[in-house]
Amino acid sequence: MNKCPQRHGLVWPGAGSPGAWWCCCWRRLVYPALSISPRQANRIDTTLGPSLDGDLWLEPGRYSFGIRDVNGNDAVVDPGQDRAIIEWLQTNVQGRPTIVEAVGGSEYQWWGRISIHAGLPTVLGWRWHQSQQRTLFDYEVNDRKREVAEFYTTESPEVVDSFLRAFDVSYVIVGSLERAVANPRTLELFAENPSLRLVFGNEQLGIYAVDKQMLAYAPRAALTAVADG
Repeated sequence: MNKCPQRHGLVWPGAGSPGAWWCCCWRRLVYPALSISPRQANRIDTTLGPSLDGDLWLEPGRYSFGIRDVNGNDAVVDPGQDRAIIEWLQTNVQGRPTIVEAVGGSEYQWWGRISIHAGLPTVLGWRWHQSQQRTLFDYEVNDRKREVAEFYTTESPEVVDSFLRAFDVSYVIVGSLERAVANPRTLELFAENPSLRLVFGNEQLGIYAVDKQMLAYAPRAALTAVADG
């Protein structure tokens, strides 16, 4: 007589049955066959064909996405404009320096895309994921979202510098989303900031590297100016 195997004192009924074993195997074999087609049909562009390049669809002018900022304002962006930014980071950045990119008012849109594609830590990615994983500190996640939103809309150079120091930011992203939600004056502040050096693109679509030595000097220079005044 076959005996059912036991684990930790529990009896697994039917474990010795060939029918149950074949049923499990059949289900595992059927799932991949039935799941591939629906996932293919749900792709952004079904005309691109099979490829190992997950960014094949990411071409300027090919698609447009609707997004919503933290204030509930809607805008349309061209995600393909961010491909050059992503590729520059993938090619030129070593290690895991922190970047900052814009945050939005709606979850699971194009937000967090630079961090996701380049594999670099960002000040805040998908807020809801962070809230789920840090339930007891949800208020801190929301505070950080507010701070990132303020970083891209402030008209104060001191707020910009304070943010960069607080989160040890190495690269500031100005891509399709940032251009859509940022205060134009804030983008001017980035270009005027001696601690930010444009390393790719231009002021409307590019990447700034943070000069940490200059950034550390900035508060002392401000205090000296006040004292001399």
